Amino acid sequence: MPFNGLLSALSLKRVRNGRKQVSPGTSSLAAQRLAAASSSTLLDAHKGPAVSTRGIKANKGIVHSIVTAEVTAAEQDDEPSEVLPERAAGTSTSRIRPPRATKDKGTKIRTRDATGFFEANGYAPPQPSVASRGNDIKLEQMFDGLRDPEEDSKDEIGTQSVMNYLTSLDVDLESCEQFIVLEIVQAPALGIVKKNGFVEGWKATGVSPSVTAQKTYIKERKAALSRDISYFRKVYRAAFVAGKEENQKALALEVALIFWDMLFSPPGMVWKSHNVNWLAEWKNFLAEKWTRSVNRDMWNQTLEFAIKTLSDGTLSFWSEDGAWPGVIDDFVAWWKAKQEKGGAMETD
Repeated sequence: MPFNGLLSALSLKRVRNGRKQVSPGTSSLAAQRLAAASSSTLLDAHKGPAVSTRGIKANKGIVHSIVTAEVTAAEQDDEPSEVLPERAAGTSTSRIRPPRATKDKGTKIRTRDATGFFEANGYAPPQPSVASRGNDIKLEQMFDGLRDPEEDSKDEIGTQSVMNYLTSLDVDLESCEQFIVLEIVQAPALGIVKKNGFVEGWKATGVSPSVTAQKTYIKERKAALSRDISYFRKVYRAAFVAGKEENQKALALEVALIFWDMLFSPPGMVWKSHNVNWLAEWKNFLAEKWTRSVNRDMWNQTLEFAIKTLSDGTLSFWSEDGAWPGVIDDFVAWWKAKQEKGGAMETD
């Protein structure tokens, strides 16, 4: 089945099963980020627990705080600070301070917890840079431009809009090239892209929010598929997530076979040595011996097994005591028996 047909079939199946859901409107992630605050306001206005701030840096009037706040477990936000007893005669008592919080009794609030710290103490958290927020807005606008108002929800685009977007990027829908995009935008299923995944995914790449820049980036990533095994593994695993049905833990065998054809062929990693077409042998074995779906472990370990076969066509790396899934063990036994009967012939 051509991939376009598979995509449409899966989408139709979701509709019939009542699983095509319209995501409720959610506020932009960028709008929830840190709001501007000055270091002087933080220190002067705070009258709650003892707080120390470190590494406060100003950048064109916007304060970016790397905050470590230590709050003693015994202190409460609404309680007044304890007054130290007067010192012995002859010592200065001009300054009364609350007791210093200790690390072993307190709670450390790191950078990632800064938003909660500011909000808990009545302050507006610092904002991201103007440039970062500008890119967020452009990506949000770009996503909105992909939506079909009659078919898509506010925060999610469906099959036709996804296909139109991939086509605009000059992506071949019959090759694994599309999985590059689906991995970037964190697609939860084939034919579904959510606004948050689109914005956050593309923002993480650092690519300018334009179709032209995204096209160029996709071409670069496409060239890396066959030479960067770590990157290929990342895209390969994203394909599993996109291909399985909602609320299911496994891929349908039919879908897995189509995906393997796409991923183990150019521009992906070709699963074929000088004398054995391993992909063809794997598919022949499954056609004869396997009728069940493909779970995540089987999917992931098939790739690891494929990588091994390309460097060791004799399968000497395999052993009965290894940690391979049972289906891999069965394949090795099947292939060796076939070798004894006349050898595995290369299949184009």
